[in-house]
Amino acid sequence: MNKKRVFVFAIIIMYMFVVFTVNKSYAATSYTEMPAKSNVDINKKWNITFSFDIDPAVINNNSDILVLDQNNTYISIQRKLINSTTVEISPTYGYESGKTYTLIVRNTVKSSTGINLSNEIRMNFTTSGTSNSSNSSANNGTSSSASKYTICLDPGRAANDIGNEVGQSGVLGKDINLAVALKAGKLLEAQGFKVVYTRTTDSVAWSSSSSISERSKIANDANADLFISIHTNSWSSTAKGYETYYLSSSTSGKELATQIQNEMSLRSDSTNRGISANELNTLKSVNAVAVYTNIGFISNPIEEKTMATSEFQQSTAESIASAVSKYYSEGSKLTIKSVDNINVIVEKGENYSLPTVVETLMSDNSKSTVSVTWDKSSVDTSKSGNYTYIGTISGYSEKITLKLSVNEQISNGEPDSNIPIDDITSLSKVDDFTVRTSVGTSFTLPKYVLATNSKGNIVRTSVIWNNSSVSTSIAGVKIITGKTKVSNKTLSMALIVRPSITKPYLIAIDAGHGGYDPGAIGNAGNQEKNVTLEVSLKLADILVKNGVDVVFTRISDNVPWPSTKSAELQMRCDISNNAKANYFISIHCNSYTSSSTVTGVETYYYSAKAGSQTFANNVNTELYKGINSSNRGVKSSSLYVNKYTDAPAILTELEFLSNPTKELMLKDSIFQGLCAESLASGIMKTIN
Repeated sequence: MNKKRVFVFAIIIMYMFVVFTVNKSYAATSYTEMPAKSNVDINKKWNITFSFDIDPAVINNNSDILVLDQNNTYISIQRKLINSTTVEISPTYGYESGKTYTLIVRNTVKSSTGINLSNEIRMNFTTSGTSNSSNSSANNGTSSSASKYTICLDPGRAANDIGNEVGQSGVLGKDINLAVALKAGKLLEAQGFKVVYTRTTDSVAWSSSSSISERSKIANDANADLFISIHTNSWSSTAKGYETYYLSSSTSGKELATQIQNEMSLRSDSTNRGISANELNTLKSVNAVAVYTNIGFISNPIEEKTMATSEFQQSTAESIASAVSKYYSEGSKLTIKSVDNINVIVEKGENYSLPTVVETLMSDNSKSTVSVTWDKSSVDTSKSGNYTYIGTISGYSEKITLKLSVNEQISNGEPDSNIPIDDITSLSKVDDFTVRTSVGTSFTLPKYVLATNSKGNIVRTSVIWNNSSVSTSIAGVKIITGKTKVSNKTLSMALIVRPSITKPYLIAIDAGHGGYDPGAIGNAGNQEKNVTLEVSLKLADILVKNGVDVVFTRISDNVPWPSTKSAELQMRCDISNNAKANYFISIHCNSYTSSSTVTGVETYYYSAKAGSQTFANNVNTELYKGINSSNRGVKSSSLYVNKYTDAPAILTELEFLSNPTKELMLKDSIFQGLCAESLASGIMKTIN
């Protein structure tokens, strides 16, 4: 018997819920339409709540939950898993004023037990304000004259010409190319474009030797305006990413290639290999504006498996269709708005090559990659020091700068060998410590750590780590714990694995309370010091991944300060000041014992210190919006750590531990991660 279960879906606006059933199998062609919303903020975040725990993969699948504009152009959105039943949807670049959009939740959304929605859900919403467009077409969508244009889609290869597009498990590129082309064609036709294909089946009438001429004849006979050749790439088993070629003489081809790469970067977690000029016969033989896009490496088993999925093919088709829409939209002739300067840190003797492409912010606030030419062709890392390279980008009047710091080889944290080893005398104190290394650099855990023995002497003592080795393949922060061989003292090491490209900022992260001081304690016994530490470590990991260095006041409950509040507060300030941090953030949880219902976030700053109020505003705004909390505001106060740190400083209160509901949320690792992401967003907004 086919059992049905109730699956509740709700968009949290005006407390409106829609209830419907979910079947274990589905073939729905209809959809349920919710009442339309008007006067919606252009940065509106929708919370979509289900009655079941949902499959977390929904936030990574671009085709499960999406937003279309009034011309059926796909709008770039961010998806966040708020909790096991709720997904937050927000626009990457904001919606346009006075425009109508459609939020779609497809019946491909699954519960954690694999049950699908029985019906697709749609809701139209119109943003507040007046459209800047002179007609009804969205500026970021297809113009009303889309029907004037013919798009020729060329699925690479065929049954008689599989070429080298063959995966290790036997997946054939020709099949992926065709699937993507057919899906993209349907999307383009829905937007009003005329679409022709060089092939729609696996069989073709031509031989492999005449393939290019026959394909170009189809495009030329159709008077195609655009020609998009779709292929899978093949090289080594580890090569990965997507790239698009254009003719060097075609400015329009370069623009279309840029749009395709940009759209794919919004939907793909793989490597954006950028655009480049290439005099391919496939491109030269057609009269249309032509590009040749490699959507991934079929020679890479991981990408082969991904590309064979319907989800990937649909997502890639959406990228192509959206790129064409933007190419033809009014005002779509994109220019480079800005390019960030680059900071790179390498070790002495490390191999390093200057990048051939850089990321740019375009005039429509989208991101793209463009080629760059440097004033020097090579890099010498044989000598430590700081070096500067000047880059030039075609069509961009400003120069960009790459600053390269060549450092002496990074220590793994081993203490000075002149300090005596003592593995006999009992120990009175062992402090946590931080070590920095670079991504991909070989790292060996230190054999000894510094300690103070019972005689008051500083010694080296043996340590037994809980990890036998540490990978540095991914940038971020790793906390490694261990115990000393003598006295069994617990200690932690923070390993900061820096990415190859960094930003020139150092953020001091101060996890509130700790050690002898638990801070506020909730009704269920959760201690503030534990919550603030977890959020602080998650925040640090996000910042480091984004190229921002960090310094900690503590990385565990093994605090470095004495059990007196005045000495503790001064040491927190000293750690930041001695490191010459650019910004200081102290993370706390709030408490109000007179009421268990008080809720919200608030942030404090010292008004006499330049830059602190802006820092506080940015972080507080991102925090209350990011965790969907109430805003208690930004407040001036002479709190010790804000006043006596040299850097612009803030103290932010995440939520109230005295509120039982918020206490449970603060204890939850997912919510802690959401807090960290929100804080990081406020920090990045400040330094950018």
